[in-house]
Amino acid sequence: MHSKSDKPARQRGPRLLKILGVVAMAALLPLTGCRKPVVARKPATPKPATPIPATPTPVVAKATPEPTPMPVVVATPTPAPTPPPLEFATVAQTSSLWPMQVALTATHSFPIVINGRAAGEVKVPPGTALKLLRVLGAQVEVEYQNGIHLLPAASTDLMPRAVAISKNPALARPTPRPAPVFVPGTVITPVPVADLPATAIAQRVMVDVVRAKKSRIEEKNETEKKDDTTDAKKDDKKADKKDDRRNARADDNTESIELRVRLTNTDSTKAASRLKGEIFIFADSLADRSATKLLGTHVIDCSIPPRGVHEFTTSEITTMFWTRGRYGFKYDSWLLRLNNSEGKEVLVKSNSPTLLRNVAKMSSLAAGKTYERSTLEPKDVPR
Repeated sequence: MHSKSDKPARQRGPRLLKILGVVAMAALLPLTGCRKPVVARKPATPKPATPIPATPTPVVAKATPEPTPMPVVVATPTPAPTPPPLEFATVAQTSSLWPMQVALTATHSFPIVINGRAAGEVKVPPGTALKLLRVLGAQVEVEYQNGIHLLPAASTDLMPRAVAISKNPALARPTPRPAPVFVPGTVITPVPVADLPATAIAQRVMVDVVRAKKSRIEEKNETEKKDDTTDAKKDDKKADKKDDRRNARADDNTESIELRVRLTNTDSTKAASRLKGEIFIFADSLADRSATKLLGTHVIDCSIPPRGVHEFTTSEITTMFWTRGRYGFKYDSWLLRLNNSEGKEVLVKSNSPTLLRNVAKMSSLAAGKTYERSTLEPKDVPR
């Protein structure tokens, strides 16, 4: 039986052998050629040291002194001269200051014409716009309902519109095409103007007919007064006979008729060209109220340019009538008829509705002959 002190010694013996074995193997290891070859290392190339950047020297910017500005000399504009106030006389003579239309500033009455005869009047209120044709003296010529009328310029706003045009020429009416300048040796070709169609002539051509002369009753009375002065020197018997003869024909009148005719083309771009026709002048019978007499005619041949006027006066026609004795013929009516270049009837005007109904028979009438008033059929009148 072993004692307790021998047990640790037995345990340390194997452990010591193991340690000696390991040491012996370590000692024999170099002899077996199992040593690891020593790898020669390349010397490490030292990296160049990064130079420390030098601290830049701060650049001090020198402030450039601002130049002292030169004083600005402001030129005082010379005021434009004030134009003199626009006068009416200047407007009347300067067509470039005429507006296209004017408006009434006061109520104005315009005549109503039906078939060439006045049939009343119409009152037009202020503010109504009228087409301005031209300025004539202190009046303006305007167009209202296809009729041409004259009225005072003071009754319209012509002057305010003319002042506005003088300040702003763009408001003026279109400038008409200037007339060509004639140079000797050159041929000027006229600019053709379109003609009004046949259906438009009756609406665009206005007809005005007035008596140019009145009865000569006053002239006759003056002649009789001269006769009285001369006969006063004669004996009483001859004077009495003359007085009786004068009393018997106190209402015996000699009438001279002349008609002043005005044809106005109201169209601004087209002409009424190559119009031909005639005007017929009639007188009523005092012996037979149903009879009329063609006193005479006047031939018409004209061409009316745009905005143009053709005026003429008929030849003088004399007629006699005796009111108390119901004798002779007294002037009563007229009829105007126009044809175009193709012979087509384009315009008929009259102051008698009866004549208008019988216009187709006008070509068959003869001057100095009497006819039935309602039908224009030939009719004999005893005196």
